[in-house]
Amino acid sequence: MLVVCAAGIQARELLRPNDVTLQLRGDDYVLVGGFTVTLTSTLEDALQKGIDFTFTQDFEAERPREFWFAEGIAVAHRTRELSYNALLRQYQLQTGDDRQSFDTLPDALQTLGDLTGWAVLDKN
Repeated sequence: MLVVCAAGIQARELLRPNDVTLQLRGDDYVLVGGFTVTLTSTLEDALQKGIDFTFTQDFEAERPREFWFAEGIAVAHRTRELSYNALLRQYQLQTGDDRQSFDTLPDALQTLGDLTGWAVLDKN
């Protein structure tokens, strides 16, 4: 389920899903693909005036069962924060302790929407 609350803007106006697949890499299943993220001019203006945006990405996997409810087998969450540093004139994207800087907003939004490499499920 995708939930976006941004001044009455609907999620389909901000996020468009691309092909997202689950692939085995080593001992983990990782996501490949993501979303195309766009901001309205009002949201871009708010970002440049110091309002930080927090995005929560959730992953849930279930195993269907024939005679009972589906069994939950994996849940993963991560939070990403998008901000603008006016002094450096850079957009910053923070995921946990990792902080990346971008010269342009499109580059920051592309990385924000990229789910590739996110380990969400153990092979076992």
